Amino acid sequence: MARFGSRLGSLRLEHLWPATVLTLIFALTAAMPVAQADFWWHVTVGEQIAATRSIPALDTFTHTQAGDPYPSYQQFWLMDLVLYWLHALGGPVLVSVVHALTLTTTYALVLWVAWRASHSWRAAAIATLLAAILGFFNWNIRPQTAAFLLGALLLAGITAQRSSASGRWVALFPLVMVVWANAHGTFPIGLALLGLWVLDELVTQARAIRAGEAGPATGLTRAALALLLSLLATFVSPAGPGWLRYVGAMAGNEAVQGVSEWLPPDPTEAQGASFFAVLLLMVFVLIRSPRRPTLVELVTFLAFAALGIRYGRGSVWLGIVAAPVIAAHLAALGARFRPAQPAAPSRTESRFALGGLVVLTLAALVAAAPAREALTGRQVIASDTPVESTAFLLAAQPPGPIFNSQVFGSYLIWAAQPDYPVFIDSRVELFPDAVWEDYAAISAARWDWQARLDRYGVRTLFLSPEYAEHLIEAATASPAWVEIYRDDVAVILTQSP
Repeated sequence: MARFGSRLGSLRLEHLWPATVLTLIFALTAAMPVAQADFWWHVTVGEQIAATRSIPALDTFTHTQAGDPYPSYQQFWLMDLVLYWLHALGGPVLVSVVHALTLTTTYALVLWVAWRASHSWRAAAIATLLAAILGFFNWNIRPQTAAFLLGALLLAGITAQRSSASGRWVALFPLVMVVWANAHGTFPIGLALLGLWVLDELVTQARAIRAGEAGPATGLTRAALALLLSLLATFVSPAGPGWLRYVGAMAGNEAVQGVSEWLPPDPTEAQGASFFAVLLLMVFVLIRSPRRPTLVELVTFLAFAALGIRYGRGSVWLGIVAAPVIAAHLAALGARFRPAQPAAPSRTESRFALGGLVVLTLAALVAAAPAREALTGRQVIASDTPVESTAFLLAAQPPGPIFNSQVFGSYLIWAAQPDYPVFIDSRVELFPDAVWEDYAAISAARWDWQARLDRYGVRTLFLSPEYAEHLIEAATASPAWVEIYRDDVAVILTQSP
């Protein structure tokens, strides 16, 4: 108890910086509704895995690609199972809370690494806030959330190992990579982080040799061993060495490359504008820093900046990986202006800091999904999810097959299987170009939209007014279709008898 009291007495107002940033991250993520785009079909796949004790290999959710291979299941089966278990235990509320805790833990690890690099809580907090801004648009609930945590855990492990006299942390890296290789397809980023560690140790050893101070290359040996073991660990998955083909296939898939998050960030949109603003701020910090960036710092920053410039979804990784680098240089900049602090905080300062922590803790609790739902009446599920319209579809049982707006595909997979296999959904790489062409032409009500629907035998339309406005107008005006349901989220039409 005395030890706990002494720790409270050592609190400074500076400690409110990291606490505020982490509370903000938790509040933002806990307040996010469960978006429909990917979440629901991942939960459905997890349900299949739990029921069959096997990973599905073929598509069973569509009537356009039914029976076609879908090897992507092998890349995220573990997180699909976790999402299903969480949903089964506590519904979307539990999923939302665990998601918020996962992301908060991710950035807590990033903040700790940034603090170790800068020895300044303020600089670490600011750098972590910049990282959060870069990641904000990638915080939807889906398997990649686990990848962010695992990447941050690797960074923390590398930091801990480099300051350890023993090699006790080396075993962490292959364990993390085994989980990552089965949780999400971004795990090659983990190998890249370990490769940068090896490069850093190589540079350190080369400098020691030039200075005539070379000793045992213990750090380099451990880094190389960690990289080798981690590479082998990625083969411990259903895909095995086949993940190399998967990465190549995803990189070369034209449909995937056309998805907004795979496109370069657009500076005229919120995500792109925030990315370039933070990127320029980071460049400014590196240029103005009195401490010259090291070779590895520059390689790390430039590599992940290039990833963020090439792919919108890469911006989150620039934030996570560059935060420690930026924190170190922010601290160097701040040292010019920051007055020296007393060795111990005053009692008044500690009390103010403790009061601030209490307020932040209460704010985090209120932000949590159960509290938010109870206090505001807001549902955790996103308001544009077709819950009521899908319930009507299942009750009315209009004839299938259906043509659905892609945005509804994921929820229909969860709620309307096996009655209504979908036309298309957010598993972008599953569908060939011909299906995407038909989908675009039909949704836009091109001159041959009816003929294209007839080729698929479609008898019911399940449409989003936001994404299929022209098709809704054309079908409503056609004597071949009858509207049977409409709300703010969806419109359902069926063929005239």
